[in-house]
Amino acid sequence: METVSGAPEKVDFFISYAGVERAWAEWVAWHLQQHGFSVEFDHWHWQAGDNTTLRMSDALARADRFLALLSRSYFERPRYTRDEWTAAFDDRERGTGGFIPLHVAELEKSEIPDLLRPIKAGILYGKSEEEALTELLSAVGRPAGPQGKPGFPGSAATLPDRDEAAPRLPASTPKASNVPPRLPLFTGRDEVLDRIRTTFQSRSLVQALHGMGGVGKTQTAAEYCHRFASQYDTVWWLDAEQTVTLDSQLADLAHTLKTVPATMPVADAAQSARQYLRTNGRWLLVFDNAEDPGTFRSLLPEGGGHVLITSRDPGWHSAATPMDIGLFARAESRSLLAAYVPKLPQTEADRLAEALGDLPLALAQAGGLIATSGFSVDTYLKDLTATSRLLDRSAPITYRHKTLGAAVRLSSAHLARTDPEASELLRICAFLAPSPSLLTHGSPKRGSSCRPR
Repeated sequence: METVSGAPEKVDFFISYAGVERAWAEWVAWHLQQHGFSVEFDHWHWQAGDNTTLRMSDALARADRFLALLSRSYFERPRYTRDEWTAAFDDRERGTGGFIPLHVAELEKSEIPDLLRPIKAGILYGKSEEEALTELLSAVGRPAGPQGKPGFPGSAATLPDRDEAAPRLPASTPKASNVPPRLPLFTGRDEVLDRIRTTFQSRSLVQALHGMGGVGKTQTAAEYCHRFASQYDTVWWLDAEQTVTLDSQLADLAHTLKTVPATMPVADAAQSARQYLRTNGRWLLVFDNAEDPGTFRSLLPEGGGHVLITSRDPGWHSAATPMDIGLFARAESRSLLAAYVPKLPQTEADRLAEALGDLPLALAQAGGLIATSGFSVDTYLKDLTATSRLLDRSAPITYRHKTLGAAVRLSSAHLARTDPEASELLRICAFLAPSPSLLTHGSPKRGSSCRPR
């Protein structure tokens, strides 16, 4: 593939997609190439350091046709996809390019821009892999055929020509998974999630997401699991804060996989799980909140699967590929606040983001409280400042980002006023947690008779 500065090399398709739909983009690109088409796919053909704006412009000029993978995320304003599809649509109107929309998620007609509504779109979601492939090839103008098709993971039978390196239909599900529920308002981190995916694909099998408390390491790991679950046979989540519990959690995996009888002792079942991981691929393990890289290295499983670690400790260089998870970019902060308070003016969102230091957890606390309480931004910021000063004098802050403590206290105080029983239960849970939390100060003392009513 030529660089931007080289002579233009024509390709059949430019694939345009939102980051959240990368699994769909990989599946579409792979199958198009298997059926004799050439594609321009950023994660395969663009290199680190490339100017993405120039690469996009160059790719649009060289591609005969433009393939748009449509979802709600595709039409979000901050994304590059808006520039891509509008430029490609202009080419279509001039008769210089083909514009092919494909739905990879459900969309209401009102969610599709007026310009695109008259164009007939293919539908890939909600179908079997065979049906989705037929729809794809029909949309691009070539009859479906069995050329190197990977076996559908939802089928009990494994086809003899299955290519284990091929991406799977994104609607597929792992046969074993215990990942926490997807955060409905998860926002941003597309670049981080892309880096995780690309790093795994480059044969770096263990990665560690590290950063200060409140930046969203756990939620980013969970979003990766949900976004790319279709590419794994097993996705298993382990609470790594207390390593003595890892054997029981691995034993749960063995029981879910039905590789051991239910009566097998925990240690033996855990060993069976490790043997399964050692001899099978297409698995992902998440070790959430691991603390000591030096000790933890010996606990990592062997095998060809992927391991994702979350930790506040940055010292993972000898055991994993480290990835620092920092604060939100301001655009991400605005998007998260808008998810909670859709009509929040940008100037007000900027004031909140500035006061909260673009820390994701603090922003989520603020957005949730403003949305449910009806507080104005002025009132919230006034209370935040007062609470921060009070905490500075009355309680040690264990988080590096002190405004997070104030944001959590404002939310817990509002809960205490509106639902005292729920507030009391929350304080008890904080008290019983394995490590101190921002709610521990003021929680019931040991031996007290405090209990939910």
